[in-house]
Amino acid sequence: MVFKGYDSLKDFCSWLFSPVHKNFTAIAHNMKRFDGQFIMVWMLEQGAAPGAIPNESKLMAVMHTALNIKIIDSFNFLPMALSKLPSFFGLSELLKKGFFPHLFNCRDNQQYFGSFPDAKYFIPDQMSSKVRDKFLAWYEAQKGEIFDFQAEMLSYCR
Repeated sequence: MVFKGYDSLKDFCSWLFSPVHKNFTAIAHNMKRFDGQFIMVWMLEQGAAPGAIPNESKLMAVMHTALNIKIIDSFNFLPMALSKLPSFFGLSELLKKGFFPHLFNCRDNQQYFGSFPDAKYFIPDQMSSKVRDKFLAWYEAQKGEIFDFQAEMLSYCR
């Protein structure tokens, strides 16, 4: 199931936090650093009383208490980048994460189709030197290629 566009959070949360998923546990990787905050806000906006297991300012788990649905952060058990999980489990390199221009992901660019976004949108300064070198080689090879934001987003999220 794919949730697209600016309503994807609302659509995802409406799907997950429904009676059909009562007593479920969902797993999100590195939720504590990003997604958990948005999910908590969504629950509060719906009038739900969310539960949480915090660790300082980060969320280790989020709970929809009325439905007993939990989202736990797999980073607590597998403390590595999401891009390293396929090889950790011996899965095909076809599943590798690749690079994505996170800073290019805004409402105005959702239907973007054109030349590759500038390298700065991929946040290379926050990559390790080894990953940055791989990124720069990959980015150089993309010169002249077309960037389809929706196709790249779908590929990255799979």
